[in-house]
Amino acid sequence: TEDDADRLIIVWEGSNDNFNNSVELSDEDTYNPLLGYSIFVASNSDGLPDMFRCRAIFRPLSGDDMTIATSDEAFLVPITDLIGSGSTDDPDNRTFLLTPSDEIVTEMDTAAFVCIPADPTVSASWSVADGINFVIGSNSFFLTILDVFVDTAVNCTIDGNITTASLTVQEVPALLEDMILPEVTAAREGTLLTLQCSPMMATPTPVISWLANGAAVQVATENYTIGAVSQSTEIIYQCLVEATFVPTTNRVGTPPTVSFITTTLVDCVPNIAVTVSGAAATAANVDDTYDVMSGSSFNITCSLTCPTATLSWTQNGTIISTSSSMSITDGPSVEYTINGDGEVTMSVLTVEMADLTNTALYQCNTTVGDVQSNDTIAVIVYVVPDITEAPSDTAAMMGGSVLFSCTASGVPLPNITWSSNSSGSITPDDGDVVANGNTIQSQIRIADVMDDDYQNYTCTATNMFGTDSVTVLLGMETRIVVAPLETTQLLGLTVTFSCAATGIPLPSISWSSDNVVMIDASNTTVLNETTVYSEISVVDIRMVDFVMYTCTAMNSFNSVNESAMLINATIPIIEVPPDDVTVLLGGNVTFTCVAIGVPAPVITWSSDDNVINTTSVVATETRTTSVLSLTNLTLSDFNQSYTCTASNDHGMMISSAFLTEGMVPVIMVAPENVLQLQGRDAIFRCSAFGIPRPIISWVFNDEAVLSGTSSEGMSDGMVDAELNITNISADQFGNYTCNATNMFSDDTETAVLEEGIEVMITSKPEDVSVAPGERAELSCVATGNRAPNITWMRQDGMNFTGSNSTTGDTTSSLLIISGAMSDDFTSYACIAENTVADNIIETIVASDRAVFTLYESVVPSAPINVATVSDESRSVTLSWEDGPLLPLNPLNPNITDYLVYLNDSLNGSSTSPTITLSRLFPFTSYTVTVVAVNRIGNSEMSQSSGFSTPEEIPGAAPQNLTAQSPSIGIIQLSWQPPPVDKHFGIITGYHITYRISTSSGDATAINPVVTLTATLSGLQSDSEYNVTIAAINGAGTSLSIATVSVRTIPEPPALTAIVIPTTRPPPGGIRTTSITVTLPTTTVPYSHVWVVAVRLSSRNSGVLTFDTNSYANRAAFKNYSTAMDDEPYIVAEISADNYPATFTLGDNSSTQVFSDFPELDCNGPLMEGRPYSYFVRFFSSRPPVVRARRDPIGQRQYTVFTTTRFAPPVTTASQATCDQDDDISSTALVIIIASVVVIIILTLMFVIITIVIIKYYRWKIASLKNLQDDSQYCTINPSTVYSYALYDTVKSSNKVYRYEADDLTNGNEALGPGAGYSNPQDLHAPPITGDDVIMNENPAYDETQCTHF
Repeated sequence: TEDDADRLIIVWEGSNDNFNNSVELSDEDTYNPLLGYSIFVASNSDGLPDMFRCRAIFRPLSGDDMTIATSDEAFLVPITDLIGSGSTDDPDNRTFLLTPSDEIVTEMDTAAFVCIPADPTVSASWSVADGINFVIGSNSFFLTILDVFVDTAVNCTIDGNITTASLTVQEVPALLEDMILPEVTAAREGTLLTLQCSPMMATPTPVISWLANGAAVQVATENYTIGAVSQSTEIIYQCLVEATFVPTTNRVGTPPTVSFITTTLVDCVPNIAVTVSGAAATAANVDDTYDVMSGSSFNITCSLTCPTATLSWTQNGTIISTSSSMSITDGPSVEYTINGDGEVTMSVLTVEMADLTNTALYQCNTTVGDVQSNDTIAVIVYVVPDITEAPSDTAAMMGGSVLFSCTASGVPLPNITWSSNSSGSITPDDGDVVANGNTIQSQIRIADVMDDDYQNYTCTATNMFGTDSVTVLLGMETRIVVAPLETTQLLGLTVTFSCAATGIPLPSISWSSDNVVMIDASNTTVLNETTVYSEISVVDIRMVDFVMYTCTAMNSFNSVNESAMLINATIPIIEVPPDDVTVLLGGNVTFTCVAIGVPAPVITWSSDDNVINTTSVVATETRTTSVLSLTNLTLSDFNQSYTCTASNDHGMMISSAFLTEGMVPVIMVAPENVLQLQGRDAIFRCSAFGIPRPIISWVFNDEAVLSGTSSEGMSDGMVDAELNITNISADQFGNYTCNATNMFSDDTETAVLEEGIEVMITSKPEDVSVAPGERAELSCVATGNRAPNITWMRQDGMNFTGSNSTTGDTTSSLLIISGAMSDDFTSYACIAENTVADNIIETIVASDRAVFTLYESVVPSAPINVATVSDESRSVTLSWEDGPLLPLNPLNPNITDYLVYLNDSLNGSSTSPTITLSRLFPFTSYTVTVVAVNRIGNSEMSQSSGFSTPEEIPGAAPQNLTAQSPSIGIIQLSWQPPPVDKHFGIITGYHITYRISTSSGDATAINPVVTLTATLSGLQSDSEYNVTIAAINGAGTSLSIATVSVRTIPEPPALTAIVIPTTRPPPGGIRTTSITVTLPTTTVPYSHVWVVAVRLSSRNSGVLTFDTNSYANRAAFKNYSTAMDDEPYIVAEISADNYPATFTLGDNSSTQVFSDFPELDCNGPLMEGRPYSYFVRFFSSRPPVVRARRDPIGQRQYTVFTTTRFAPPVTTASQATCDQDDDISSTALVIIIASVVVIIILTLMFVIITIVIIKYYRWKIASLKNLQDDSQYCTINPSTVYSYALYDTVKSSNKVYRYEADDLTNGNEALGPGAGYSNPQDLHAPPITGDDVIMNENPAYDETQCTHF
């Protein structure tokens, strides 16, 4: 409609006039100005079929109504049982009252779908494909899809059940835009004409038909071909596209069509042909383009199928000739063929020696009547490519940059490509290709030239008529990389000069001597693509060959040369070799070496293969003098050869000198004085050392001794000499001097040969060892030809006098050292001497001495290498070794004992270096040290050595073993480890066994546990069990065990429930909202009990599948109002003192003793006709309060102590009738039931629904309009206590109230607000009597009671 005030009216018509009804749709129910809906609720009371239909009427704001459409008739047929065996509370037996129908509509129209549930209180939901614009009505039963454009499925869902309808879209036919022909189509005479008509793809598929001048043509395809047309034929053709629509309710009239019309005009069109030099040129493509070679001639012929009075030629749009004037412009020549009527029938345009200026569009233009026609061809004069500016060979060094440029011309413009030997095609950089008209220039750049870049590069210019190319080389200038070297050689020998050169292209090499070209340079080798090697040899060298030799290398870029001289050579000769030298330590030495040769030799010095660079060299062309100077000589400079090596290219010569360290003579062993008797022999010995080796000579009283001497070189620099004097005479007694001499100095030592008396020690003192402070006694006995005198002397030169006694020629001496001190422990000498008196002075003439040592006795060295030989948990065997002997006292007292310390405490002793210690503690670490003992005392402690005793099975049982049975078949154990001093290792677990105390079989063992708690499960209930536990360590399981006896709790008693009505049953029926149950008892002490109820779903109505242990604290439970099927809720928390034998579930009262959350405990009424179960949970003590971080109030955390299992399901009853005493007729009851059935079946729209369902037994319905006398309702009894609830439903701004009364005469007056209701919107009023019934819209409401209402 165009005016918002316009309305769409739906009028219902029926066979019974009483059912006529009309509804004006409100704005909120009008989804589309041309779409409305109406639901008509009809009741059938006579049991006979009724017929209905509806009419859609358009009612404008001004003007008369207009009927738009009338529906088919619908029949209302009564049936005896619409729902079947189910009740009205179970709508699942019939979900849909009306399902949506499949729809077929035209695209961009509107589609409507209706889906009505059997239960008018539920809603429907819709779903369609994404992207589709749809609107759902306010009551959810109607779906409108706007601007339909695609097929889709429409789903309606009610209570989880889905029904589907399809929406099919019929498309309006349309033509493809590029297939619409112009209004006039021109065709050449005698040709075929094809017309095309292509519709868009559509559903349903369009049908094509053709008309020619209004007459149908029997063609039903997209293409229509007309035969050869003749001149001046004019026909009007029409293509008609029709849609084959399926009839729909919203589409009336002829199916849509689309068409186009074109007029065909056949006229005289020129026809042009081209020949080249008299022959027809070949068209390059279908666009009449002809290619002509530059320099050739061509003709263009314009042939006419019909003469014309006017014909003209144009070149690129410029007129070059017309038939009327017969003019000929510069350039092409034109000839015309004219018939007798003066009309042109043919014209020829001729071009001689075609060039680029003849490349053009040539058009032959004609006029026939009012229609102008033309024919056009394109002539292209082509030119074969020609490279006008070619690149040239270029040389570049490695790392350099090269630019090659190539310019070519041609028609069409050539394409320049680059290629190389190895890389193939090369693409120029952007900007390196420049085209200008028919000329193109291309460049390639080679930056940072590498090895691979040296190659040929080809520029190729190509067009469709030919190719031109140029190849250039990127090369490298010649370089000599191996030059001939100046060479010296001997006469008669051969010398070779070598030369290598590199370059691209490969260089050639030639040789010359003193600028005279040498012919024989054939010994040339190409090493690689860029390098050549050549050598020449001069054989049997003569004097004339000693000249300059030159190598010349060249390639196309350059020429280079290198020269070398051949010099006459001689072999080195050392004229002055170095000499051996002996020098004193710290002195200086100089070696000189002179050598001659050609070329002059090079002199090098070395010592022991080490090159010495500290030299002074004087050289001429043929002589070299080298001086090696060494100063401040050290030991490392001596005793090695210093070698002079003279060498040149033709040989070498060496000469060495030895540097010896010189030493002044030193008498190492001086001759000793000799006291000898006449007639006997005497020997003087003298040893000296020096470098060079000294020469020893003897002098007697300043006279040389020439006989009786001998000497022998013992080693380098050492010499021994003896002087033998036999049969000594009196004149031979005197001074004898040993004189050692070498080149540096001399040394002398003098000894005296004296005449003496015999003396000899016959009893030498022995070595003695005493401790500091002890007494030492030393004895010495000597004899001679007279009694000698004995004295004592300590090593430090201190003399002692002993107690001497003489017997004949023998003297005995006793030296006593009391309280030996540290200085006393040293060497001593017993000296026996005989003296000769000479004018008062006594001269010793004979002596003897005996040397001995007084050692200090000390404690032993500390034992070493203390080690464990074997160990057990309580004993260990140890061994060790004595410490090192004292090197200065071989007489030190022996070790008599060893003391062994464990952890710094003496644990035992042994006389041998081994011991076994017992009484150790298992799994304990020890440190052991050993002390050695002799008569002097104890040694230092040895280094400590550690060991650990191995583990031993635990020595005690676990402690504080406790056991309890918290639930059926379960025993929980807890304990503490054995005492720490009884672990005897690391406790790794516990071995647990159990068996029934009355059983004689083996106990059952469980896998070892590592915690201090364990749970035994799967046990028999109400049975005494003996449990043992033993500790385990690495050595095994302890023999000591802890035992405990505990009885498992008995099986919980079976729960029973009795359905007991809580109100007086009305006559004829039973109705229950509570169940009385028997509560179980337990022998286990407890403090309080939970009673828990659960409403069962169909899944749990038979065998219950609940884990009651999952409900250990309040957080696991829902409350009464939120608990769904199979979700337990707490109805009461009862102390042990108040624990009853029976309890009524659903009587709206609970016992709350400990409860911290009274709102969770609500023993509200049960639902009618539903199965329930319950269980009871016992607790040993009141649960503690646990507060979470964000919960300042906290909740109690319950620990399950014991529990019972679920009771078998019990179903509450559901049946209602009126009291026999109530004033209600059976006819009214039949009318009410029939009304409910009609509403379920025929509901077409969710309008204002007022359904009164009458229920009896506890509930009675009262109408506030007529509480006393209305025979359709049960009456209110005077003096009876009632309560009522208020229901509020809004529809079209009107309020409808329903009041329900509760009979409270049977002692239930204290139920309070909310009793018996399951609807969260219910508000229950306080009790009142039937004598004082009032309407209370704000009933009193106690929020502390059953807050879920």
